[in-house]
Amino acid sequence: MRRWAVLAVAAVIGTVPAAAQPRESALLQSCILGAARVHDVPPAAMVVLLMVEGGRLGMRSPNTNGTGDLGPFQVNEIWLPKIAQYWNVPEADARRLVRDDLCANAEAAAWIFGMNLRESGGKLWEGVARYHSMRPDLQGAYLSKALRAVRQLRQGEKHHG
Repeated sequence: MRRWAVLAVAAVIGTVPAAAQPRESALLQSCILGAARVHDVPPAAMVVLLMVEGGRLGMRSPNTNGTGDLGPFQVNEIWLPKIAQYWNVPEADARRLVRDDLCANAEAAAWIFGMNLRESGGKLWEGVARYHSMRPDLQGAYLSKALRAVRQLRQGEKHHG
């Protein structure tokens, strides 16, 4: 599983300038593994979420429902009041951290994913789908993207393993 995380991190970090890649890759890996450990979620599933979401630091992607998704894991703004309460910080600080701090973004994503995973009775793919949306009509397409990410990771593992 660690090899999976490393390969996915390398794939995601591909947008970072080459000189910064080793440092950024190590930080991303550390953030994902730490957040996954704290929230008892599979690190490989976190990597899949990261690959599917495709965000980056400082990014805000608007949604059709008027909300936006923030940072690498594209954490939806609807979660900000709960994240702020959980972190015991003002909502504006939670927004800035989730959008601009790699480890905070991974931690928020792992917290949300962990809640969804528990609410789905530990069913991994249901938890992944719920990370994206509680609406079943929006979950299928997301799961298809997640499956493509898993295939991409496995393909990379075959080439590097």
